Amino acid sequence: MAFLPNQGKIIKIPYYYCNHNGSDFIQKDVLERAYLQHIEKLKIDLKLMKLFEKLVIDKFNKKTQEMQTQKETAMARIETLKKDKSKTIELMRKHKINEDDGAEELNKLNAEIENIESLFENSEDINVKECWEFAKFILNNAANIWKVADLNTKQRLQGLITPSGFYFKENLIKPLKNPYLLEIFQKPDLKNELWGGRRDLNPQPSVPQTDALTS
Repeated sequence: MAFLPNQGKIIKIPYYYCNHNGSDFIQKDVLERAYLQHIEKLKIDLKLMKLFEKLVIDKFNKKTQEMQTQKETAMARIETLKKDKSKTIELMRKHKINEDDGAEELNKLNAEIENIESLFENSEDINVKECWEFAKFILNNAANIWKVADLNTKQRLQGLITPSGFYFKENLIKPLKNPYLLEIFQKPDLKNELWGGRRDLNPQPSVPQTDALTS
């Protein structure tokens, strides 16, 4: 935050600073306006995205089915281990195995059960269709979202659109690296304008670069 005199008054003017060069400060309004112009140039090829959607969902469903099969096999294994535990406890009760051997066997069985359960404890059902619809909404409405977003949301949006950071010169935003998904779905006629038609765009180091929007 910079403080500049204005007709005898002290006013606050917010700035962003470059994380790679602390001497470069850019007025908040200037940088955000340039970033908005960059976002407004993003034109998503909806037909291509629709085709890609089918491929993603089909692949996701296939992987989900594979995981479900693995989970069912693991749950069956757990049931077997629990039965083995009951048998071991019963043998200990009847003194057919000594207490130390029985305890060691129970520890092994419990450890294997816990290991299997840990593989699936954080698994959750994901509605890939809803996720994809949300992604399409974000990509197709990025500019409108940016206009009303707070700083936190802008930082998250910037992380999606320019995840590797960007160069800023002459009021233009140039990503350090083309975002893979955005490049796939970007209409061909705008690729040269946005990224020079290349996957890896590396401007001269003398151009100030800004990794993240931080004030």
